[in-house]
Amino acid sequence: MTELLYLRDSYLRSFEATVEKVEGGKVVLSATAFYPEGGGQPSDTGALLCEGESHPVVKVKREGGEVVHHCEGELEEGKTVRGEIDWERRYTFMRYHTALHLLARVLYDELGAVVTGNQIGLEKSRLDFDTASFDRSLLPEIEAKTNEAIARGLEVRTYTLPREEAFARLDPEKTRLDLIPRHIREIRLVEIAGFDVDACGGTHVRNTREVGGIEIAGFRSKGRRNKRLEVVLSAKLFSPFCEDPTMNFQKRAVSRRRVAFSFILAFLIIYLMLSSISTEELVENLKKVDPATYAGGLLVFYLSVFLRGVRWKYLLDRVNIRLGLRENLTVYFLSWFFNCLLPAKMGDVYRGYYLRPHFSKVMGRVLLERVVDIVTLVALVGLVSLLYVREAPPQISSAIEAGVLLSLVAVAVIVGLRRINLSRKFLVSFRDGASVSASEVPPLLIASSVIWLLESGRLYLVAGAAGVELGFGVAVLIALAAALLTAFPTPAGLGAVELGIAGLLILFGTGKEAAVSIALLDRLISYWSILVSGGILYALRRG
Repeated sequence: MTELLYLRDSYLRSFEATVEKVEGGKVVLSATAFYPEGGGQPSDTGALLCEGESHPVVKVKREGGEVVHHCEGELEEGKTVRGEIDWERRYTFMRYHTALHLLARVLYDELGAVVTGNQIGLEKSRLDFDTASFDRSLLPEIEAKTNEAIARGLEVRTYTLPREEAFARLDPEKTRLDLIPRHIREIRLVEIAGFDVDACGGTHVRNTREVGGIEIAGFRSKGRRNKRLEVVLSAKLFSPFCEDPTMNFQKRAVSRRRVAFSFILAFLIIYLMLSSISTEELVENLKKVDPATYAGGLLVFYLSVFLRGVRWKYLLDRVNIRLGLRENLTVYFLSWFFNCLLPAKMGDVYRGYYLRPHFSKVMGRVLLERVVDIVTLVALVGLVSLLYVREAPPQISSAIEAGVLLSLVAVAVIVGLRRINLSRKFLVSFRDGASVSASEVPPLLIASSVIWLLESGRLYLVAGAAGVELGFGVAVLIALAAALLTAFPTPAGLGAVELGIAGLLILFGTGKEAAVSIALLDRLISYWSILVSGGILYALRRG
């Protein structure tokens, strides 16, 4: 008989076993961590690896008392295989299954309702229950009480007891003990500490905080007494591997040596830039800054950051990864903070790390976000060059040509990912995240255009505050062209961006000292203010 490893450890992602029986594409193993379809929970999927070949497992079922893996390809009896679980799918089911236990307990406590059925899914799950009467106005309270239990961080344990002992622990009014077959002499219990005990053979998380949260997405009456609730999960995770994703990311990614080296390089560039101008004149220029106009630039910048956060929420929602707006903005802002600390835009990885079960898909969304930014940026630069900047320096034309080439490559990557036949789960999930539907394109392009115009408006206001009359078209061109330099391998392009802005301003006829003062003032907003405010937010989360 197959040893059911998932009953002992729901977090087991891989295992080794012997092929005991093969009938076509049906495989029976000596042991398995794959959950077979049952109890309202779909089966796991994944792959069996044998002698360098991968055999996808498309479904797992109980058939004739055996756990049967439906596989693609041919396997031989007696061979040793390595099973790999599709973890993102499994973990979603674990969160949903635990959430339904909590919801069932709340319904019983509040209404005396007994569960009559359930079905777990990847995007939503449902719970059917029996009650004499039900008032829809109770839905917010039921949702709130379930989320309160989730937030309490209750330990979830599974264990097996002899039938009589298990029945003594179960509530006969809540659990249909008569439905448990008489031949089953040992019963597996799921206990949520101090909250609920129920009989269940499914997979669950270890702590209710890992559920994150639920939203009641629908209610239907299935008869005089039978009702149905549909729920969706919040994407917020308290990972089983780290209590705080932000702190864990900091420990892994923020290397003091790496940060120190990148800042030394950045300050060296800034020093070389300042050494070529009159510092006395630069200081005089900075003293003449108009505070009101400069504050306007600051407000415009943070409006653009807010819109970027809203755009990111839209991107996540479109692939069914849901975060509340406030939490989403917090995570997005912290990713900018990490970008200001680390080279190579490592802060973008934080967004994937925060949602670790969805890491590959989130990183695909990050790639799509970057491609949309590049395409929009290059299109706006080209348009502004044609309409407003008739006599642009030849260096600008070369930069535009390079940008057009870069945008074409970026689009080709996105299109190519959709056409490549991928087999590894990480790459498939990454491709799904990077894919874009026709309905997504217009809102993304519109939002991105507004964001980049706000970025340009910031530079325009900063120049005005410094007493330099800069045409808006020129401001757009310089701001957008300089944005590409944030990819320079220092924190948020520190040093390179300042040099780029000053250099472009000088090309358009601005004096050296005035150009450098504008560059420094602009980066005080777009870099140093993020470093300070993000640092405060980061410290508050640590506290």
